[in-house]
Amino acid sequence: MGRQAASAKLTWSGSGTRFVAGISTYSASAPASGPANATLRLGLARPQLDHPDIRPGVAAALRAALAALAGAFPVVDVDASVLSEIAGSFGDIILFEAWQVHRAQVDSHPERYGPETLRLLRTASHVTQDAYQAAGRRRDDLLPRAAQVYRGVDVLVTPAAPFAAPVTTPPVDTPEGELEGLFTGVFNLTGDPALVLPCGWDDGPDGGLPVGIQLSAPRGADMALLAAASLIEPVLAFDRRR
Repeated sequence: MGRQAASAKLTWSGSGTRFVAGISTYSASAPASGPANATLRLGLARPQLDHPDIRPGVAAALRAALAALAGAFPVVDVDASVLSEIAGSFGDIILFEAWQVHRAQVDSHPERYGPETLRLLRTASHVTQDAYQAAGRRRDDLLPRAAQVYRGVDVLVTPAAPFAAPVTTPPVDTPEGELEGLFTGVFNLTGDPALVLPCGWDDGPDGGLPVGIQLSAPRGADMALLAAASLIEPVLAFDRRR
């Protein structure tokens, strides 16, 4: 018997189209397009999908994934530049809050931390209360604009990372760490639900690893996003190679 998965239906409400979390089932061998797909509207986030730091192998996998999605769903380009603006607050907020949580342990038992984690937390100790509050105000000022990114679409599509998975996770305060969280960190600030689906492979000289594509939805639409992902995943038709 074919694998069963959830699908969503869309209904119209006074404020626009929304998902109903009532779940039906479909077979993994079902057609990739259909009535549900026709009513699921995808927004392609610009400039994130065109970011110059995306590695060539990742960019190629993303282009193929976007072409597949455009063949199955209504898609529109969306100006998501505000997400890049709000992401500028991420560093001061996450570092300050991390220091508040770990300060006592760092002071009393620094040996319990790995060298890079300890270095990162000691760097975090230099973020001032004023800087933290200023970052919070910037985030709060931009949140209404960030919410408008979803106007007219149900799901926003962005890259997951500009490169395939590195051997180790780089610290967030390094250039590599900033790149790794370039497209994902912002949703820690907006509170929007987000998930990543595998969409292809980076077959470059340093590749041979899977590439992910990120989906997000308005704050509070967690179940709707999962239902949408169940429709999108079979369209991506990821080859697991194992």
